[in-house]
Amino acid sequence: MQTDELYDNEFKELIKRFESNVTENASYFFDTEDLLDIIDYYFSDNNIEMARKALDIGLSFSPENTELKLREAQYLANENETDKAMDLLEKLEAIEPNNPDIFFTKGTIYSVQNKSEQAINEYNKAMVDAEDF
Repeated sequence: MQTDELYDNEFKELIKRFESNVTENASYFFDTEDLLDIIDYYFSDNNIEMARKALDIGLSFSPENTELKLREAQYLANENETDKAMDLLEKLEAIEPNNPDIFFTKGTIYSVQNKSEQAINEYNKAMVDAEDF
């Protein structure tokens, strides 16, 4: 079995376990990395409700995890709660001032708001910090 196929099967099983956890009120354990993968999967599948459920589980176990908080900001932005998203991103930037994902997310929000100059500024910060991160 090839590595990609093995990974795909393991990931499909992870998603299946998560969905069982949600629909059947099962109590499976998911580590933070798994939950981040699950959240990203549902974001890419445009299933924001399931992404939120995974995010809630993750934040209940690791409320200060910056990667989960970043996903929360992305979720808020997706739900047009851009002020809350930007507030959260500002707090995250104070904790991780060189995290390019924070600047990329801020740039995306500014871009959607047609604030091109601010978006470009944030994207430039993301590119500089990506080299060091």
